[in-house]
Amino acid sequence: MIYFILYIFLETLLSVNVFSQLGGLGAFVEIMGTAFLGALFLANFRATLAQSLHALAQRNLTPEGLSQISLFTVIGAFLLIVPGVLSDILGLALQFSAVATLVSKRFAPPATDGHTYRDDGVIDVEVIEESPRSKEPKKD
Repeated sequence: MIYFILYIFLETLLSVNVFSQLGGLGAFVEIMGTAFLGALFLANFRATLAQSLHALAQRNLTPEGLSQISLFTVIGAFLLIVPGVLSDILGLALQFSAVATLVSKRFAPPATDGHTYRDDGVIDVEVIEESPRSKEPKKD
């Protein structure tokens, strides 16, 4: 909750200062331009996702990386549509995969000890061979 209030405060402060420098028409052009840019990013999301899937197939990207990059691309596009200077800055920053990776590492759950459980359906057993003497019938 405190982060949201801080965001609103900074958004208001920054937007008022920038829009007072731009004037009414400049503010309108900035709001409409970034909203159009955000809509353009959303429209091209299919192509961006196809490129990310190709990188995943080439093993240049992990599945976690794919989901994080895709998520932050969409969040960045929506932030560009929302009016305000700070949201536009954050939205543009999230369009770059390096920034998205840094943000995802910041908010990702802590890594495990490096060992992952993998169930391949393989049962580990020990085979004990019997000696040929034990198979001979006993003579009474």
